[in-house]
Amino acid sequence: MNTHYQLTRFTKSFFYKATTLWLVLSGLMLTACGPTSTSEDAAKSPQASRSTEIEKEIAITQSQMKELAGAQKNGAVYMRIANGSGEPISVVSASSPVAEIVEIHRTSYQDGMMQMRQVDKVDIANGESFTFTPRSYHFMLMNVDPKPKADSEFPLVIQLADGKELTTMVQVSALR
Repeated sequence: MNTHYQLTRFTKSFFYKATTLWLVLSGLMLTACGPTSTSEDAAKSPQASRSTEIEKEIAITQSQMKELAGAQKNGAVYMRIANGSGEPISVVSASSPVAEIVEIHRTSYQDGMMQMRQVDKVDIANGESFTFTPRSYHFMLMNVDPKPKADSEFPLVIQLADGKELTTMVQVSALR
């Protein structure tokens, strides 16, 4: 074999392997942030419809996450936050004992690509509610350990800009 043929064959092989690896890793990230259920599914679930009254007039409902599959270490949490506190609120961060890092993310479709970006805050006006849903805003849990099992729950503490903390119990549902 000549050197050119060997180099071309190596380059093609490397390209195919790198492309395959990229597709697999992209798929895992989108699985964590992708469509898992709708808010209609959440409303039908007796566990997800439980409301945790945090403040006098701020309510968090439908807190949910899908069970993590295999080696997956990241997951997305969805919920609805209703603000009846009499003033606007800003959700600025979150934490949980089951995750090393929790960030607020927004998934969007731009230039033919799905993109997920961290956001600094989510503002919720008085009298309004905000729903964290698949393919939109969500709480991204990274390096989850131990992995919550289906039909279990875990706490998620949400920090507001004014220093208040809201705690909700996230319901874990089985993969379909």
